[in-house]
Amino acid sequence: MKNVILRDLTENDLPALAALVSQVSVEPMSVSQLQDWHGRQPEGHIRRCQVAVDNAGQICGYNLLQHEAWEEAGLFYVEVIVKPERQR
Repeated sequence: MKNVILRDLTENDLPALAALVSQVSVEPMSVSQLQDWHGRQPEGHIRRCQVAVDNAGQICGYNLLQHEAWEEAGLFYVEVIVKPERQR
């Protein structure tokens, strides 16, 4: 098993993330949709996005922690995606 590091999502990661989300989601995700989402963060909104990167520099996973400003205090949405071939 290769080592994996977590690091913050960057704009350069969006094409690989769009491919990953499209691989596991019912609805495909485009790079432009992710660019719009990644570039927009309303006031009071909390979002932490990270990618899991293997030794070869390939993105093999993603995680999101998010709180919308209108939601109840302390309520967060968490999403974790791992490439199917990397799941155990």
